[in-house]
Order: sequence, then C-alpha cells, then structure tokens
Amino acid sequence: MFEHLGRLLKTALESNFMKGLKQELRVAVRVARSRDLGDAMVLAQLIENKNSLERSSKRGNSGGSYHTMTTFLAPRVPLVSGQREAPKEKSLGARREGTLND
Repeated sequence: MFEHLGRLLKTALESNFMKGLKQELRVAVRVARSRDLGDAMVLAQLIENKNSLERSSKRGNSGGSYHTMTTFLAPRVPLVSGQREAPKEKSLGARREGTLND
C-alpha cells in the first residue's frame, strides 16, 4: 500500500513540475523522455540554457559582456555497480575569443 502511495506522490510531483514549465520546455522535456523528476529538472535547465544562448545570439549580441549561466543539477545518486560516472561538463563561463577591447 505504501509503495503505491509513494508512486502516486512521485507522479504528482513530476506532473506539477511539467505543468509549471514553459510550453516550449515542456514539449522538449517530453520528447527527451526523462526517466524521473530529477532527470526532467536537469533536461529543462539544459534546454533553457540552450534557448537563452540562441536568443542572445539572435539579438546580435557580440559577446562584449560576460554571461553567467547557472545549471541546477539533481543531487548525486550513488552509482550502481558496473556503472561509470559521466564525464564532467566544462565551464560555460569561459571568455570568448576576440572580445577583449585592447
């Protein structure tokens, strides 16, 4: 019985999270078929970061200023035996070439 309640709670949390996303993010997260709430949260943040970069490049942003992007990742989950850790992502805050005003 308690397992059933746990699944219902998890489903309700995932559903509420998806309802709170912008339409474009909701569709992209569904297409990516997230496995759980944590996965959906990471996907949504990565997609939002990508969309933000695309919007700023369409506005003609020449990269004259630094853009700080924060990615909120799900808490670390212990690896199952036989699983390898994914490689760490490089920092997005690196300076673009040709943006120094000498």
